[in-house]
Order: sequence, then C-alpha cells, then structure tokens
Amino acid sequence: MTIAAGTKYRSKHIAASFDAIIVGSGMGGLTCASLLAQDGKKVLLLEQHFTIGGCTHAFARKGYEWDIGLHYVGDVHKKSTLLWQAFDHVTAGGVEWAPLPDIYNRFVIADKTYDIPSGVVAYSNKMKEYFPQEALAIDSYIEILLSVNKMAASFFAERALPRAMGDKIYETASKDFLTYSDQTTYEVLSGLTDNQELIAVLAGNFGDYGLPPKESAFAVHAQAVKHYINGASFPVGGAPSLAASIIPIIEKAGGKALYSAEVAEILVQDGQACGVKMASGDQIKAPMVISGAGVYNTFSKMLPDAVVQDYGLAELPEKIDPSLTLMMLNIGINQSGESLGLTAANFWTHPSNDYDEDIRRYEQDQNNPMSGHLIAFPSLRDPSWNERYPNKATISMCSPVPFALFEKWQHLDAKDRGADYHALKQQITDKMFEDLYAVVPQIRGKIDYFEVATPLTIGKFLGREKGNFMGLAHSPERFRQRWLRADTPIKNLYLTGQDITSDGIVGAMSSGVITASAILQRNLWGDIMKKQNPVPSGTLRAS
Repeated sequence: MTIAAGTKYRSKHIAASFDAIIVGSGMGGLTCASLLAQDGKKVLLLEQHFTIGGCTHAFARKGYEWDIGLHYVGDVHKKSTLLWQAFDHVTAGGVEWAPLPDIYNRFVIADKTYDIPSGVVAYSNKMKEYFPQEALAIDSYIEILLSVNKMAASFFAERALPRAMGDKIYETASKDFLTYSDQTTYEVLSGLTDNQELIAVLAGNFGDYGLPPKESAFAVHAQAVKHYINGASFPVGGAPSLAASIIPIIEKAGGKALYSAEVAEILVQDGQACGVKMASGDQIKAPMVISGAGVYNTFSKMLPDAVVQDYGLAELPEKIDPSLTLMMLNIGINQSGESLGLTAANFWTHPSNDYDEDIRRYEQDQNNPMSGHLIAFPSLRDPSWNERYPNKATISMCSPVPFALFEKWQHLDAKDRGADYHALKQQITDKMFEDLYAVVPQIRGKIDYFEVATPLTIGKFLGREKGNFMGLAHSPERFRQRWLRADTPIKNLYLTGQDITSDGIVGAMSSGVITASAILQRNLWGDIMKKQNPVPSGTLRAS
C-alpha cells in the first residue's frame, strides 16, 4: 500500500510558527498546501481523520486495499493536457498515470448496455451507431459540451480575484457560463432531442456530479462529460500516491502535515482569522487560515457564533441542498480479476431511463429497485496492484440512498445504533449484491471479504453532515452563489475544496490552484502552463 505518511498530531508539533494553517487534507487542501510551500511558505496541514488525503486516501483490510473516492480521472492521458501539467506541478512529478481501456464506461439501462469509448470522434460515432436517427442532436450536443467548457474558465477564474475586482468583471466573465448553469441537464438535452433513451445515455454517469438530470445544472454535466471524453486514467500506486507526493513538498518548506488533528474552532480577532483551536484545547496561531473542510463545516461549526451572526454566514450553506447520499460496498476476491474475466471499465447501472423517477420511487419505498450504482474495479486499474496484492481482486460499488433512512442514528456511535440499523444496512447490502451479480455473475460465490459504509460512516470520516460525498449539490442555484469563492468576508480566512468549484478530485485540485492564486495574488494556472511550455531564450515576455 502507498503510505501517505504525515505525522500524528501532538502538541509538540505545533511549537514552530507557520505562515498558513490549512484545515482538511482533501485534494483542495493538499493542492493549496503544495503551491504555497513551493512559494516558500511554511504550511501546517491539519486532518481530523487518522489518514492524510481526504477522498484520496485508501484503507486496507484482510489483505485488500480500496481507494475511497478516486475511481478514475480524465484528461491526464497526455503530458500536453493542462490537468496532467497541474497534477505534475502539484506533486512535483510524483504521480504516474495509467490509462483505463478504450471502453472506460459501460451504461446498463434496464436490459440494454451502452459502451462509452475514448475520443470525441469515437464517442460521437458510437452514439450515432446506437441512435442513427439522432445524428444532428448528437453533433449539437458535442458542440455545446466543448463551448461550455471554454466558458467555465473565466467563470471560475473570477473566484480567485479580490472581491472588489471580481465584482467589476463578474457579469462579463460569468454570463455565458450561467446561461447553461441556470438550466438543468434535462432542460438542455430535451431541447436537443425528445428521445428519452438517448437523453439517458448522454447522462448515464450523472453520479460523477451527484445529481440526476432534472436537478443538476447542465454546466456541471458538460464539464464532467468533457473531462472524460478523451478517456480516463488511474494513479499508479492508487489514490494515496497523491498525498504521498505532496507531503514531502510541505515538509521541505518547513511545514507539517498532521493527522488525528481535529480543529474545533477557527480563531477570529478584530475581524481577522488568526489561527485555530484544536479539539485537544491547543491553540495554534498563524496569519492565515484556509478551510478545505467544506463550507457547511466552516461557517456553521468552526467559526465563533458571534462571528457567524455578524457576517450572516450560517444561512449561506443552507441555500444549497447536499448532493446525493451514498452507500459504499467494498469487496475483496481471493482470485485475480483477469482470471474472473473482469475489466477495468466502470459499470453505471440504472433500472430505467428515467433517473429522477428511479430515485423518487426508491425514496418512497425501499421495496422498489435501487436507483442505480457505480461499479468499479480498482485492482484492474493500477499496474502496481499485482506486485502488492498478487492473485487478488477488488470491487467498489457506490449507490445512492435517502439520508432520511439513517437520520435517526446520526448522532449515535456505531456500537449504539441497535438491531434496526443493522437490519436496514443488511437489507440494502443484499440488494446491492444482487444488482452486482446481474452485471458480473461470475463472481457469485467467490466473495472473500466485504465491508459496507453507510452515509453515517461517510459523515464521520469525511466530515459530511448528511453523508453527502460530493458536498453541495451541483444545482443551478449553486452556481448563482457569489459567496462560493476563495476569499471570505473575514480577512485572512480562505476556502478551498470542491464546494468552491465543482465535484471530484479534479474539482478539488482546481480549487486549490484558485485559492493559492488568490493568496499569492498570481495566476498559478499561468505559471503551471509556463513551466511545461517555457518561453524560449531571447523571447520577450509581456509585462
């Protein structure tokens, strides 16, 4: 297993002075810490869990290993892509990417399976093969996808600017993007075609952004599809290789990455963030605090009540619903995936082509089919797996469930939740297994070990109030929130993480670049591109 390292929190580790404290070690916090450290800043990275990495950490049980939140990453297939360059810069070249197969996603909708290939042309041709009467709609769809992604650059870049400057350019920078973020995915797609099966196929991996078509903003759908349209990759050594590469960068600059380090409060004095108070009672002072713990935790839990009231912060996260709540099933098989006939491609399964209705039906009655699943095969994606875990295979399964099913046990320890909780957990697990066997029947009877995480597990280890893996819902309302940006009304308090940009590892990494750009008052995306494509000697640079 790739060990992310770091140091367990002890009071003695905070004797030094730091230039910045970062709360939360997800990809946003890690990225921001790396970029600040590369600028010579001494950063203290604090993680409440006993492992550094947030959704990029992994855990091991009974001779198996599972990544928590990183299943695949798009647009790192070539060194010329901006995302490859960004990850390479943030990790100081410490992560190698292994490509998934050409068919990297399979959508199972009722009794039909649709293969999703890599490449814009291949994707377009495959969609037209499945839907030959819809060629015009498919061409229009791809054109819109590419356009929206160009619009997104200026929309998110504005979030790194000082507020006064951002206010001046906001309307110009955002109006085109907002045209598509104000519409739901279904609204845009149904404007292109009335073929409900095609709409379902185009949105078959809506779980990547955590809301079904009639609720999600089309802009985030467009970003997710474009992100993967040229294929997907996986980090060699698994997701922890990201944190394992970044921690030495932090430490080399004199900083520290501490786990089991729960922050109870962000300290504010005279309207300025000035440090944190730990759950242990220790106080750590620093001239700047950056929270990657999510906006709900930051504004509703970590700031003093008087500060929250003075700035009207508590109600802000309440404006946006949480993203879908998940159950996670991690499986180990004492046999190689190749010998079982498994491949590295994801399965996205759906009981019908009306995803919103599937969710509604299951929420109303759990005797109905579950609303869908992501089924991934991480052991088949990592070239180093067979060296580390020979003749073993793993499967990860993520399935939306209503948080209301678990809410009454939310504030109880796992040992105190009782028989009803465990019966519900078992009932859902049984359904998940049956749906899994429908897709890969050859694994029935071959399960060596499995472990189930409910929304309460996710809430505990990732600090999500409602077990919402992706934080704030990617609804049209979300993208209209001007306060979702790097800086906050409190001087020297910054935000990072997927809540201020968009979902997933790449959304969180991008937020780290935005936040570090805001702090250093420099366009770090530009720096990253210049590093990979330096200006030739003798060429004049624009001042």
